[in-house]
Amino acid sequence: MTLRLHDASGHGLTLRVAHYEHPDRTGPLDHHDGYDDDANWLVVDGEVVDGGRRWAFRAPCLTTSEAGALAHWLREAAAGRAPARLGFVEPCLGLRIGRQAGGSVHLTATFASRALPPGEEAPRAVALVVPSAHLRRAAEAWSEHLLAYPER
Repeated sequence: MTLRLHDASGHGLTLRVAHYEHPDRTGPLDHHDGYDDDANWLVVDGEVVDGGRRWAFRAPCLTTSEAGALAHWLREAAAGRAPARLGFVEPCLGLRIGRQAGGSVHLTATFASRALPPGEEAPRAVALVVPSAHLRRAAEAWSEHLLAYPER
């Protein structure tokens, strides 16, 4: 299972969790609050298509809780209730909602740092127009995929 957000014009984003960044860490080790942040970083494989340009990346860019928040945000976006922006601790990936019309959502996916195409340094944005029903299916597929990567 993967998260696939693609539109009719050929633009798109595919995400898949490859593994925990630190598979040997198993959980509550922090002396202050009993939580080990490092145990919950996920290495994500991404593929982006922006017109004729296609690139892939692999980066530890989401925590387990952020990955779950992404599924929730997609569900809310499909229902017209999501906050306008979704960002993460690592600046590799971000999402923004534009207008919603005719059962579709205008999204902008932004890429920076280790999620950029080879040789690029400036953040890059990819615009997508995705049917709301597709967002719901993508959220469900992503949630199912995340079952293999629970918070530790």
